[in-house]
Amino acid sequence: MHYSVWVSHWDGIILDEFLINLWLAGYNAEKASQNFIEHEKASRRLMGLTTDEIKYLILKDTQEQFRTFDILEHYLKYPKQLLTQPKIPLPTAVRNELLERFYTIDNDFAREVLGRSQGKLAKNLYVISEKLNLELRKCVRQLQNLKRIYKFVESHKHSKTPIVDLVKKQFLISQELSSKYVRIIFLLFHRFESKKKLPFLSYEDFDYFVSALIKAWPNMLPVPYHLPIKFKEHLRDLKIHLLSQREHISIFKADVRNSLIQSKQNNIKLEKIISAAKSLLSLGASLSQPKHFCNFYYNISTIAIPLKKTALTKDDVSVIFKALTENMNNRLQKMQVRNFKDKAGAWTQFLQGVELCLLQMWDKVK
Repeated sequence: MHYSVWVSHWDGIILDEFLINLWLAGYNAEKASQNFIEHEKASRRLMGLTTDEIKYLILKDTQEQFRTFDILEHYLKYPKQLLTQPKIPLPTAVRNELLERFYTIDNDFAREVLGRSQGKLAKNLYVISEKLNLELRKCVRQLQNLKRIYKFVESHKHSKTPIVDLVKKQFLISQELSSKYVRIIFLLFHRFESKKKLPFLSYEDFDYFVSALIKAWPNMLPVPYHLPIKFKEHLRDLKIHLLSQREHISIFKADVRNSLIQSKQNNIKLEKIISAAKSLLSLGASLSQPKHFCNFYYNISTIAIPLKKTALTKDDVSVIFKALTENMNNRLQKMQVRNFKDKAGAWTQFLQGVELCLLQMWDKVK
């Protein structure tokens, strides 16, 4: 019996797309068969049969399909074996589609995973499945997939090949899905605060944050764990140079004031900007300390809140960040700081990443 739009059929075996979707959703065969009966296609195609006959035929067919899916699951966990296994020789297009669906991770599920202790995740799966209205088996599969890819990434953290390419090659999934896993792993590894202090931010926000940092900060990949040492050292040194002597920050303050006046932004409350500048210097220096880096996005929100309360617009924020960037470059040069160009470059890249994250959360912070 076959009643599918998308079907893979060979050697008498049929993979039914509708049932595959139910299996991937975590349904067992009994629940899947009931769901199929309710599907309007089934009622039209099985006209003339009694309800009991329909239930029996669909249940038997679904059970057979699910046995096939369960055999496939082992190979889906180890995709390279899927290429050579003789039991169910999948056509290339079907195999690629099935792998992509099997490894797809829901954004809502990923958001629940962030900020939780990895050791306690398995114990919390029932709570997560209830909260998200997902079948527990689907949550288990997504967590197992994530752990499997996390372990693979960890074992290749010293590879010179971009980690996204390695994940794509190992698990035979798309570039887009591979990139998504690497971004999630970056968030998990650094245990960024996301639950208690930033509950208003979605997974899409955190995903954007990581993408923004990858774009703005050099060499953050292929290794999704540690930021470049020189980058962190330059930002740490900047705080020392600017805040060690009061006159330095005072001159910097005057330079920023002049820049804002010239750009016709003299209505901005300067004390808020200087306070933000000091916070940004401290934030940059904190990248060298893992226990502080986990609060990175929360600290950006604490910078955004006072700025937003002064009725600034997003355009105003961009003008401010430009002034902070340009005047830092000039100030370091006049102070004759050693390797000032490298430090100024690190500051520029750092602010670019922070600005992107700050603007992303701007409309949500209060």
